Amino acid sequence: MVNSIAQLSDELLQHVFARQSGYSRSIVVYRCQLACNDIRIFIGFTMNAWILIFTFTFTVVVVTSIKDDDMFDCGDVNIVSRDQWRARNAMRVRKIRVPVNHIIILHTVTNFCSSQQQCTRAVQFVQDMHLDDRGWWDIAYNFLVGGDGQIYEGRGWQHTASFAINYNTIAYGVAFIGNFNKDTPSELMLNATQNFIRCGIRKGYISPAYEIHGHRDVSCTESPGNNVYSEIRNWDNFKGGRLPNYHCKKLERPIVNRDAIND
Repeated sequence: MVNSIAQLSDELLQHVFARQSGYSRSIVVYRCQLACNDIRIFIGFTMNAWILIFTFTFTVVVVTSIKDDDMFDCGDVNIVSRDQWRARNAMRVRKIRVPVNHIIILHTVTNFCSSQQQCTRAVQFVQDMHLDDRGWWDIAYNFLVGGDGQIYEGRGWQHTASFAINYNTIAYGVAFIGNFNKDTPSELMLNATQNFIRCGIRKGYISPAYEIHGHRDVSCTESPGNNVYSEIRNWDNFKGGRLPNYHCKKLERPIVNRDAIND
């Protein structure tokens, strides 16, 4: 009986898992080969020959490289989640491959905000504009930087955004809230952005060899405004000037709800 069950279990699991060696004879270890990050299945068999008690144990341990409950724990900077700023649901989402190699800095060209209450209203306004007026899937940016020194989750770590043709699938778009051709970014904003990038590297979302660019380096725009651009050009990993696949084409409002900037 024991041999029959063991043989059946082994045959079934071989279709999904690759057997690993190096463990005791009473434990068989399999590693997932399909759509999972790291799954180990431990199967143990014990049998007492005197009283004929058969024990079968089956334990699945799942270890993911990035924990969902750890996504907003950055230590040096606070990330305000979509739930906290009461975001509307996205119309659609598309996964982004991480780690990304580029950070694109933009500005929202809205009023400056200096408190969480003001910044929450500003982010809600931008999302409404992008969903209702422009017909995009969601707020265009992955994250936004408030004048209160906090980072506001847009599309977040795991989804492509809609800010620059040819860069949406390989970059995070981080938008400063305000119009920085006239507003001046505060030290809180600048420090929060740099701490946020370091956090993304620690968590595996951003490549340690990332490059940082202004929106104007990938599209024909004044974004992120002269006052922000003059700051980020002094940062480590900054690479300015027109990048490969620079795009300059006026976007038209889509007829149906879709991302106007796809790739």
